[in-house]
Amino acid sequence: MDIISYALAKSGIPKAVSDFLSEHLTNPTNPPIDTSLKVAGAAADSKTVGDTFASLAFYINENGELIYQRGGTD
Repeated sequence: MDIISYALAKSGIPKAVSDFLSEHLTNPTNPPIDTSLKVAGAAADSKTVGDTFASLAFYINENGELIYQRGGTD
């Protein structure tokens, strides 16, 4: 084992990556389903996408500008 492989193994990074993927990829087959919406190349979990879009709000202000606000308007 070279020094880089040894350092990576000791760093805990491989375990952290594995833990993240285990938590957020609910279907390890083809295609993997990503519940975090952060894994490139994975299919997005539809409930997570729906919940995310539901938390977004767009409205037009008095100047006719489209305004984006996360979490709804007040």
